[in-house]
Amino acid sequence: TLIEPSEIQFELTPITPPCTDATNGQIILNNITGGAGNYTYALDGNNGGVIQNTSTIIDFVESGDHVVTLTDMNGCLATETTFVPSSNEIEMNLGDDQTIELGDSVQLFPIYNFVPAGVIWSANTPCSDCLNQFVSPTYQTTYTLTMLNDEGCVTTDAITILVEKNRHVFIPNVFSPDDNGFNDIFYINAGQDVKEVKNFRIYNRWGAEIFVQEHFQPNDPLMGWDGTFKNKNMNPGVFVYFAEIEFLDGRVEIYKGDVTLKR
Repeated sequence: TLIEPSEIQFELTPITPPCTDATNGQIILNNITGGAGNYTYALDGNNGGVIQNTSTIIDFVESGDHVVTLTDMNGCLATETTFVPSSNEIEMNLGDDQTIELGDSVQLFPIYNFVPAGVIWSANTPCSDCLNQFVSPTYQTTYTLTMLNDEGCVTTDAITILVEKNRHVFIPNVFSPDDNGFNDIFYINAGQDVKEVKNFRIYNRWGAEIFVQEHFQPNDPLMGWDGTFKNKNMNPGVFVYFAEIEFLDGRVEIYKGDVTLKR
């Protein structure tokens, strides 16, 4: 007596392709029952091969709808359909390029649509594995950020910070050391782009040095001249100053001119 095999049945499990590679999905064909055994399968009408056990994995499947046909040794067929979803594209954006003044800082903060599992900055940053951070470049710098998710998918973006160098230094041409609390000290004013005043010297009209100060920060009246020489008040007159100023980018500029002392 011939016993007719039971109907072929099987299950399909779609696997989303990793990252944005739409051609590298998978379909797991498993829980095969019924039929006469020695199964072969076809994907979308294309022969795929022999199934050795009760399951197999079909590789290199594009995202979208697919038809899997299973055939046993007697030529009996069974068909199932499945849908392989597309992976969600990971995106990250560092924003537009920016321009800052020498000595200023700018915050780098990416906007992204996934849970980051790793962070790599290509340029020198205070924290190589931090997402958000402040940087203070002294010259035009491009910062490239590479991020990946827990599946190993990678996305990259870059931002360029341009640095303007206007050399903010102000040295007055007159002061009045009369102890009225206003304009009593002759000192150097500067912006955040200055690293230090390397030296600051003042000479009388005969070329004699009457004041010197070295290696100090600008904007400090304590580092300026109070109009005295050897603890004696100088008479009103015109004096010559010389200043050597170093900026954050390493450039050194010489400033010289006249200052009038009034009483």
